[in-house]
Amino acid sequence: KTSGTFTIPAFTIDNVSSNPLTIEVVPVQQGSGQLRDVFLQSKLSSNTLMVQQMVYYEVTIFFSGDIQRGSLTEPQLDDALIQQVGQDKEGTELIDGERYRSITRRYAITPQRSGEFTITPPTFTGDVIDRESARQSYFARSRTIVREAEALPITVQPQPASYNGDWLVAGLVTLNEEWQPEQTQLVQG
Repeated sequence: KTSGTFTIPAFTIDNVSSNPLTIEVVPVQQGSGQLRDVFLQSKLSSNTLMVQQMVYYEVTIFFSGDIQRGSLTEPQLDDALIQQVGQDKEGTELIDGERYRSITRRYAITPQRSGEFTITPPTFTGDVIDRESARQSYFARSRTIVREAEALPITVQPQPASYNGDWLVAGLVTLNEEWQPEQTQLVQG
């Protein structure tokens, strides 16, 4: 993936033409003191786990401007089950003296095979109000941005060769059983 400014050319369908669209793709900046309008951070609950053990993956979008619309792709990992857990959580945070709004999304990832992997991070694509155009004109323009979280390594260990039996990796297992009493006849009197 390449960073830089790219222009998607105009296209015409049935004599109706679109405008060209300019997007800016920037690399992930770790620990930069520079203020950023939108950036993503990701983290894992654990970097080392057993095959078929669930791990939580969390991605947070931080933004200081106004986002008109946006979408976030899911993280990717070959031969793994990936499912969003719960609803997005919104908040605010102060980073390097700048106040950011945040949206955090959590996923459960369950690898189905062992090995050393890299989780392909989610990508955010959205339209952000251009602050410069808002200062110069009543009608602010938006610009399309694409941001990607950091790719995270993960080590998935195999089931031990000496293990015999059914394989269930879990932090907590609960088993409930309910018995229904046999139907009894009630006689009036």
